Amino acid sequence: AMLGREGLKVGHVSTPVAHVGYQKDRAAEKEKLTRDRRMLEALVSQDPGDLYSRFKLLELARFWGDEELGQSAARSALAALREGCLSVEGSHVGGELIVTLGHFLHPKSPVEALGLYEEFGAVVVPSANKLFTISPADKQESASHHE
Repeated sequence: AMLGREGLKVGHVSTPVAHVGYQKDRAAEKEKLTRDRRMLEALVSQDPGDLYSRFKLLELARFWGDEELGQSAARSALAALREGCLSVEGSHVGGELIVTLGHFLHPKSPVEALGLYEEFGAVVVPSANKLFTISPADKQESASHHE
């Protein structure tokens, strides 16, 4: 979305690139967590349907181990999905976003985390994430743990 607003497009190079900007020690020196978080939150605020920026915000939280940011961003993304102002349909990052929501929202319950994939999985682009399923036995076992 941002690329289109700015009149930019994605480019490609034919040689391997060694990107060292996100080695944790170098990134910490440059305060990239703060900079990137501010930028991504601004993009999501401007366009709540910006799936890629929401995904990158969740990736940022996972990279830095920032559970508070991850849970907050995940709750916001899930609400946007359920309200219909955000869609994972056809997106190359849709499946990963759903799995990452599960990581932050249900870290101790894989069955509940996979339930999010069951809720939205029919519209995501097939990927390795699509191989996960919840069997009726898993659902029963999960339900018995919550009683």
